[in-house]
Amino acid sequence: MSAEITNYSKLAREKNHRVLIIGAGFMGSGLACGIITAELPVSVTVCDIDPGRLEYIADFAKKHNGGENKKDVFTAQDAAEAAAAADVIILAVKPAIVPG
Repeated sequence: MSAEITNYSKLAREKNHRVLIIGAGFMGSGLACGIITAELPVSVTVCDIDPGRLEYIADFAKKHNGGENKKDVFTAQDAAEAAAAADVIILAVKPAIVPG
C-alpha cells in the first residue's frame, strides 16, 4: 500500500485563496494588515459593523501599496454575503459578540 504525499505548502502558494476576517478590532485588523504586507497569494475581505474600522483597513492597504489598492483587499458590513464567497473564514471577535 503506497500513500500519496501532497505538498500542501506548494498548493497553498499556487491558489489565490479568498480569506474573510470577521471583526476589524485589534486582532482582526492585525491579521488583515499582516496579510496585506506579506507576499501571500490571497484576497482578503474584512467585515465589521464599524465603518471607521473598515476605513482604517482600506487606508492601510492604500498606504502599503503606494496609494492604490494593488492587492485584492475588500471591506464589507454583511458577513453572510462575504462568507458565501470565502475559502477561509477567520472569526476575530470577542465571544460575547457572537450570538448564542
